[in-house]
Amino acid sequence: MAPAPFSCTVHPFDSRTSHSSAYEIGPSGASNAVLFIGGLADGPHTVGYTKAIAKHLETTAQDWSVFEIRMRSSFSGYGFSSLKNDVEDISALVRYLRGIGKKKIVLMGHSTGCQDCMEYTKHKEDPVDGFIMQGPASDRESIEDFVKPDWLKKSLEHAEGLISAGKEAEAMPKDLVPSFFSTPMTAYRWHSLAAKGGDDDYFSSDLKESFVSEVWNRFQQPVMVLHSAEDEFVPAKIDKQALIDLWKKTNPNVHELSGLIPGASHTVKNPESQQWLAERVAQFIQQSQLGQKLPKCLMERGRRYPSETHFIGVTAPVTMLNAGRRPQVGGLCYHGHREYLIPGELVARLALITLVNVQKDYLKTPS
Repeated sequence: MAPAPFSCTVHPFDSRTSHSSAYEIGPSGASNAVLFIGGLADGPHTVGYTKAIAKHLETTAQDWSVFEIRMRSSFSGYGFSSLKNDVEDISALVRYLRGIGKKKIVLMGHSTGCQDCMEYTKHKEDPVDGFIMQGPASDRESIEDFVKPDWLKKSLEHAEGLISAGKEAEAMPKDLVPSFFSTPMTAYRWHSLAAKGGDDDYFSSDLKESFVSEVWNRFQQPVMVLHSAEDEFVPAKIDKQALIDLWKKTNPNVHELSGLIPGASHTVKNPESQQWLAERVAQFIQQSQLGQKLPKCLMERGRRYPSETHFIGVTAPVTMLNAGRRPQVGGLCYHGHREYLIPGELVARLALITLVNVQKDYLKTPS
């Protein structure tokens, strides 16, 4: 069954890649942007869960929309491209988004788009405010799981010979590239994807500890990593949770919400898994303080709420500092366009939220 029609806003933007465009899903007036980057053979609208994320962010009163980028590597272009090219295209869109007034930008990569996120941390000119990586499968380990070792050795030796001869942009022979790749492949890109230590080799389970430390400590912003629990492109022998635990241990900027998406395939086709992912993205944005800031004046004990207030949901927890009294844990909710603080006992009674930490820098005594 074909997907249902949907609307989006097309944003042409200046880039070294001709006819560059991004496609916005969600409220076009949103202050903040999730910039989504797909994997090999992906392009705008090929990964279905972007719409679920945009819908969830909009219905929970988040001031965010989702942008899907068309890069020179999109669709069938990946075989003749590179992570470096992707970063050039992504940074051009980041500059455009800043130019139209987007306050916060989060890069969200899927599959090889996760490699783009890793590569983007080398890029200092157009910084973003956070990263989300879904399905960070190792292309090398996936390829090794699908092909015979002798064939792979022969293929990589041919690629290395071309690269050594200065012919890295030459196409690999068709019989030396796996049939599941649907496009011609340069010697450079094939080697980058399939060889140990290739430029795309960021997520393999056998990487040296020194390399893991080097690349993960490049993250200076919050990053959430989500493996799909039932990812068909990750060999069964790989312990995905152990990898995530290692990355968390390596850099405290790897968020505690990182983990496995229940019941999810590589592209998260299951609707329940898509909803879980959408909710986790919203949680990450809130807990990383990438969304709306807390109000400067916190409620005093005993303050009454407007009679018309209906507590439709809590978007962020807070610690309420009452002058001369012990702190209380409470929650921040939105009604209409106004913010209200509600006490912890009401949060618990209404079962509105799971408590989250908030940095004390955002807390003020009542004015």
